[in-house]
Amino acid sequence: MNVFISVSLVLMIHLYGVGAYPSGAPQTHEVCRDMEPSAQGHNSTGPQNGISPYNITVSPNKITSADQELTVTITGTNGTTFRGFLLQARRVPTPGTFGPTVIAVVGAFSDMLPKDTKHVNCNSKPKGALTHSARLGGGNGVNSLSVKWKPDSTGGNIKFWLTTVQVRQIYWIRELSSVVEIQIQPSTATTVIPSVTTGIPSNNTTPGSPSSSTTIYITLMPLLLALVAQLLLQRTN
Repeated sequence: MNVFISVSLVLMIHLYGVGAYPSGAPQTHEVCRDMEPSAQGHNSTGPQNGISPYNITVSPNKITSADQELTVTITGTNGTTFRGFLLQARRVPTPGTFGPTVIAVVGAFSDMLPKDTKHVNCNSKPKGALTHSARLGGGNGVNSLSVKWKPDSTGGNIKFWLTTVQVRQIYWIRELSSVVEIQIQPSTATTVIPSVTTGIPSNNTTPGSPSSSTTIYITLMPLLLALVAQLLLQRTN
């Protein structure tokens, strides 16, 4: 009985560790904050201390519109591959607040995702982070991966944070990109002033020129005078 329980516990721990890696980073506050895989789940003593072999490039490095997208690319140097990752954007904190305990996840990753990747809800942002959904490259890893990202409607400089898993026991955490400037310009909506009709007919005549009524009066005057003269003559006779 004891042997059965021991074997069962070993199998549960093994399955938990394996299951935690292929399906990507779990959606928890601690993972979003620390961006650090479970050492137990990865059969590891912890993250690597040396320089990461992975680079983060961002293009463009400045955004001036909330509708503008930028491309984030993760690349391994000298053909180095990775099988898993966790990527998010955070505001550049003020001095004294820098570190994994400060969560300021911003923006959203596009719905057009690379194969075997998925969104992670971090900081109440359903698309605020990105991770793998299966071992990348069919288990062989990939050397490069590019994703699209859009900012929030507010400005402020950001950096991308990256954790990469080369193999199950070897991973680097919280690698930072260069600063990306987010300078959202205020909208310049045009105000349309409605026209107002006064009900007073316009007078388009040139000053000094006769109106239409005056012209008619002058034209009929000779006829009227002739008619009056004829009537007077008849009465005289």
